[in-house]
Amino acid sequence: MHGMDGSRGFSRPIISLATMILAAMFFLAYTQIYHTSKTASLVARTQEVLFSATNVLAIIAEDKTASRGYALTGNASFLEPMSGSRTIIHRKIDSLRQMISNNSAQEKRADSLLFYANRSFAFEDTVIGVIKSEGIQNALRLLSKCTKDEDMDKIRMFANDIQNEEIILLQKRKQDDANATNLLEGIILLLIVFFIVLIFIYRRKEKSAMAANKTNKEYLELLNLQINQSNDAIYMVDSKRKIKRWNLGAEKMYGFTESEVLDKDPNDVLGTRITEDGIEKITNTIAETGYWNGEFHRKTKAGEDIFVAASITAIRDNAGRITGYLGVNLNTTAQKRLSEKVDHLAAIVAQASEAIISVDLDDCILSWNHGAENLHGYTKEEVLGHSAVELGLLKLTEAEKSADLCEMFEHGKS
Repeated sequence: MHGMDGSRGFSRPIISLATMILAAMFFLAYTQIYHTSKTASLVARTQEVLFSATNVLAIIAEDKTASRGYALTGNASFLEPMSGSRTIIHRKIDSLRQMISNNSAQEKRADSLLFYANRSFAFEDTVIGVIKSEGIQNALRLLSKCTKDEDMDKIRMFANDIQNEEIILLQKRKQDDANATNLLEGIILLLIVFFIVLIFIYRRKEKSAMAANKTNKEYLELLNLQINQSNDAIYMVDSKRKIKRWNLGAEKMYGFTESEVLDKDPNDVLGTRITEDGIEKITNTIAETGYWNGEFHRKTKAGEDIFVAASITAIRDNAGRITGYLGVNLNTTAQKRLSEKVDHLAAIVAQASEAIISVDLDDCILSWNHGAENLHGYTKEEVLGHSAVELGLLKLTEAEKSADLCEMFEHGKS
């Protein structure tokens, strides 16, 4: 009886200690899940910031392209994309500012981005107003004074600074999370070993198998849900570029379901127009910087050609080795088509058989097409920056030059 009582007396503290260890293990496991879930939310927010900054650039560029197209052609259809772009851009930048509100430096960059966007819009509105009230030639004179688009350079600079800062913060968050995860796993492993020793002492004749393999299942499920609900095309490939994840946004954009593309190279499935050298350059850039931004020309399942703004981010393990890539695609086909129309109109002018020349207010030649080359015998490189009088093409008095300029602006001829 005494031996039994002694055994019971010995077992009580062992059971109490084992219960405390189990409680500590559950608490640490809960803490790890909480931190990984929080990190997943921060990763998703960072991706949203990157997407939003890219979208802001695209909208401002589309607005500027439309204004330039209208200035060159006088075709009012170019103004249609501008009707809602101002409201959209303010909403986008305000949303971007809210996402980075916990970082004062990022907030200042967003404010600067808004300032230069408004200034760019104001200039484009001025150009459009001049076209409507004074004619295309006066608008072209106004544009010719702006040889460098400083506002757009500032916009690109601040947008890139925002993106770069978020990428740096994202890498730091991932590293901090990886360090915390390693520490928690080490503590949990020690507790498991101690618990097994206690069980062995308490039940020598009983064998207990304890599984110590902790995964990030909850984290992956949460991240997968957030990615799947995004309107942008988001997919994940392994280190061999085989698709492992394919969200609903990708299904909507390209028409392929996830089952149709799993374990396939996205460049093969989507008919990406890129060479092996191009792929190698992108891969090397990602290996050096951790990400790549650019444009792809692809085909949908229905055979439609589309252009996408692509962002690819490296996925690394705790040792820093690349284990895969996260791709985000934004359909920019409409903007691309608009830009092609503007380029086509410029090409028509350049290839016209008639001599078409434009000059600035100092009579210096700004453009010189093939018709002018054929007529006068000078190449474009030989005449740019010179006046027709300097080249001996015209022999006019100052009064005659002033009269010709007045007639040119009055009748819209160049």
